[in-house]
Amino acid sequence: MVALVNLGYLVSISLFVLGLKLLLKEAVFQAMIAITLFIGMITFTGSVLAFAKLEEWTKEGPVVLPGHRLMNGLMLASIVVLSVIHVLNPSSPGILILIVIFAVSSVLGLRWCSRSAGPTCRS
Repeated sequence: MVALVNLGYLVSISLFVLGLKLLLKEAVFQAMIAITLFIGMITFTGSVLAFAKLEEWTKEGPVVLPGHRLMNGLMLASIVVLSVIHVLNPSSPGILILIVIFAVSSVLGLRWCSRSAGPTCRS
């Protein structure tokens, strides 16, 4: 049942985005794609990590890697640069840039969420 609701949500969002594509300039639409991909992957990987911590599949305490802030800053900067390149020239490498944004955002989401000490709401 939940899967059907999620499928309906996905279809409605897709139709909404396609409708916006008809109304907006191409650069704004490409920027929306990059931003949505960035936020969506951070949210998704954070949710997966929170679920894993709730199920006690991972270490409960915070995981802080050496150079954590520097690496996060570099990954965030690379996402911004790749997004700007994609907006200015969406047709040249196109999907490759979006795949890199997808991958870097996923890793960044895991790195950001791994610093939390774990879920505090246990049943």
